[in-house]
Amino acid sequence: MSAKRIENDEQYEKAREWLVKTAQKADDPLSDVDAKTMRIYDMTSERMQEYRRGELVRMFPGLREVYQKLGYAFVELDAPEETRLSAEPEPESQLRPEPPTPPQREEKKSALSDWLDDD
Repeated sequence: MSAKRIENDEQYEKAREWLVKTAQKADDPLSDVDAKTMRIYDMTSERMQEYRRGELVRMFPGLREVYQKLGYAFVELDAPEETRLSAEPEPESQLRPEPPTPPQREEKKSALSDWLDDD
């Protein structure tokens, strides 16, 4: 039994479809799903999780270190430079300045009868 990796969305989708069909069979009390099929089911589920983690690492590079510390396996996916999110902050020269805050108006406390004093 080989531990095949899921390397693209098409393989992930095929694995997902097979997982759903197998889960439906396993849930049916009249079906006879053997132990080997259930081991393949578990292994396929793990490979799908590894692929999904790889996608998350591609989108959020900081997760790589977190997954490594936790001992989670993930698939190394290559990402085009423009789709990677930068973990480094932008230089201050590229940051947009904050809009000026409007001046604070002084609120004067008025007495209840002030509205009668309109001249």
